[in-house]
Amino acid sequence: MNYKIEIQRNDVTLAEFFSYVKNQCAKKGIGFDFDRDEFENPRQPGNSHYYVKDGIKHCNYDGYASQHDASDAACKSETLRVLPYDYQCYILNFDGSCYNEICEFTFDDDKRGHGYYYQINTEAREQAEEHQKAEIRDDGMIAKKGAELNMTSATEKRRVEFAERVARSLDSGVIPWQRKDLPDMPVKSAVSGRQYSGLNALRLMDRCAEAGYTDPRFITASEANKNGLHVRKGEHGVVLEHWTQGENGKIIPRGYSVFNVQQLNGSLPIPESEKISNLEKATAMLKNAGMEMSPDSSVKEYRDAIKKLTVKNAEESGLTQIVHTPELLALRCSLASTAVMREVGVPVEQAEGAPIKSWAQSIKHDPSQLSKAARDGGLLAGSVLRDMTQSKEAELFQANMERAEAQKGQELVSEAATVPRGLDSNLPNADLSGVQESVIAASDKARTQVNDLRASASGREANIGTDKLAAARDVAKKQLGNDAIVTSAVPGRTYSGKIIGAIGDGPDKTAIQAISNNHAILHDIRDISAKSNIRLGEEVSLTADEQGYSVIQSKGPETHEKHEKKNELAREGLKR
Repeated sequence: MNYKIEIQRNDVTLAEFFSYVKNQCAKKGIGFDFDRDEFENPRQPGNSHYYVKDGIKHCNYDGYASQHDASDAACKSETLRVLPYDYQCYILNFDGSCYNEICEFTFDDDKRGHGYYYQINTEAREQAEEHQKAEIRDDGMIAKKGAELNMTSATEKRRVEFAERVARSLDSGVIPWQRKDLPDMPVKSAVSGRQYSGLNALRLMDRCAEAGYTDPRFITASEANKNGLHVRKGEHGVVLEHWTQGENGKIIPRGYSVFNVQQLNGSLPIPESEKISNLEKATAMLKNAGMEMSPDSSVKEYRDAIKKLTVKNAEESGLTQIVHTPELLALRCSLASTAVMREVGVPVEQAEGAPIKSWAQSIKHDPSQLSKAARDGGLLAGSVLRDMTQSKEAELFQANMERAEAQKGQELVSEAATVPRGLDSNLPNADLSGVQESVIAASDKARTQVNDLRASASGREANIGTDKLAAARDVAKKQLGNDAIVTSAVPGRTYSGKIIGAIGDGPDKTAIQAISNNHAILHDIRDISAKSNIRLGEEVSLTADEQGYSVIQSKGPETHEKHEKKNELAREGLKR
């Protein structure tokens, strides 16, 4: 039986959304029997997928990867995501038939929000025809070649629509984030003064240009009410992404709407301290970064200095090793340097000679390139601004530490994935089957580890003590080899791996956990050592809390059969 339904509702409660979806499905004779309590608080939360290739079943269950013989595989590919307010199930059978169901709800305030529901079932013949125009990714989702994607969530749908908008602007010869009619200052929160970054910043700049706003500050409706103001009737906000960590440790997106202060019924004056009137701030900050500007320096020379500093940071961070085409690297540097210019008060102007046609082509071919570039550009801008605000001595000390750790992270990239010489992912006609997704996944994983290593080098090592760190490195080198590195656990992150050593005893006990063949994490378990009973050689999952203490999440690697049972229970719980 072939059928398809797609529903999106805004400004509704969860009960109203479920009721509407159920009625629409009933009209088409499609089943919708989600258990609402289970949707809000799943008994078996998790994120897993597997796919069959060359007789091998490649599995990834909540970050635990494994391979098995494919003789017991029920289908060619399956993806199951069960998180609070976010359910996704994709099944591709061996005969080509396919089933995909998505249900997602995001709160815009305490009671109301927007929901997205999608369900499709295709028989073998139709699916076979569809696969002639599609590419099956290793994570089990279908990605259409070209600009169109088979969306997996409302968040991704908004991303694709915005990416297409940016691509159209680039095709017309306009770089959206360098438009002359944008505010001189960076977009920021009108309440906290915090600057928006990444894709959120691009969305807000796009709204400023579209509506002609000269004020770069945005505010939520509830924040406006607290300040004695309200959003004028008929005004529409911009939906932004906020990624939070759920109770199960998973990072999940939350959508929320903000409004420009010019959409309010009153005014919020810009503090004098935030107004930038000359290049004094830029001159002082560039001097901190070791770049002297003369009194006669032109605005163009200031721009060139910031661009040069941005490229330098991209090289030192390892970004040039992760991004495999010069055009996509230039895209990240353009986003980062433009953000820095607005922050330090250098007037922005569209760069001459930028490969904007290539950027447009890349984004149309793969819309996710924009969000990835925005993410990397935001991190890169932060790195440049740190260079421009700290003393030269501190910059040199930190850079030496970061280079050593980042070099280790770069090695992970070359080990994880190799791009064939001459392959250009910008070209839409290039045959990237089996290469592009593995490279992207490996690069994302390596980039995360590089960022963790750099963060540890810039300050967290001081928290665990020099003696303990040195002792931990000795243990790691004996267990993992001379190239092993050790960093402290990052609050909020979960690590899985084998315990290879311990230091201290009683209230000062720490554990050393190997998370890869050359990287170990040092955990502070002082307050729970008695009840944790961690043993050497034991496989555990540890999460560092906000106070820096690591707490056990589970012991022993979950077996393949346990994960299969977990998926089955999760599906049954939602479809009771």
